[in-house]
Amino acid sequence: MLISTLVVDDERESRGKICRLLQQVPAMELLKECGTGREAMDCIEKLLPDLVFLDVNLKDMNGLEMWEHIPEEKQPILVVVSAHHIYGSKAFDNHALDYLLKPYDVERFLMATNKVLVEHTKRKQRKMENSLKQATGNITRPNSLLADNDILPLKTVNGLFFVKRSQILYFISSRQHHVIAHTMEGDLKFRSTLSELSNKLNYHGFLRIHRSTIINLAFVKDVINSNYGEIDVRMVNDKLLRISKIHRTEFLIQMGLNK
Repeated sequence: MLISTLVVDDERESRGKICRLLQQVPAMELLKECGTGREAMDCIEKLLPDLVFLDVNLKDMNGLEMWEHIPEEKQPILVVVSAHHIYGSKAFDNHALDYLLKPYDVERFLMATNKVLVEHTKRKQRKMENSLKQATGNITRPNSLLADNDILPLKTVNGLFFVKRSQILYFISSRQHHVIAHTMEGDLKFRSTLSELSNKLNYHGFLRIHRSTIINLAFVKDVINSNYGEIDVRMVNDKLLRISKIHRTEFLIQMGLNK
């Protein structure tokens, strides 16, 4: 599902800026705008947003003091917005994910939303883990649950090489009928096509994001939004990989960021 977002600011122009910038982030949707702290508290209680952009100096109350009255288990992801730097310490004491100091530009805003995308994914994963524990009593992380066929045989020029699926970061097609597997221990070139490889993987943690790329979702570090509406993923080795438009919807669904 999309990240439902609440914008809380008593200045219409400031709210409008955030709402316009949100249109550049495909994974987020504007749920509601609030001009007062009291209205925000009511919306958080009833609408249960995933994310709140919160101004500190509201006309009816201090935004951070309002936030302290929301039970921690019900608190959405918080990005504090303020024209003053003096509230930074208190914002992070209240578990704010980021602090936008007015006036901020598009690049700084997108940097904040990238943090939100990562945090939202982590929260969904923790929720899934807790559900798994309650259902089965298994305390192992879902991404570490290795199937019996975790070993993937890859045909190299010298024969067969066996690698664990759970150690593969991503695959990139090299030239015709050749693919490079980027693993935790190094790179391995083997004979295959990505279409053939997709059928062999049979593992829910892998996803094709481009005609030349398959990634292991467990090793996604963060998601990068460009000014042109494109999306890249940064892997744990800091490699940036482009998500093609044809694969974008499926990627957002798998990351829990789209309907």
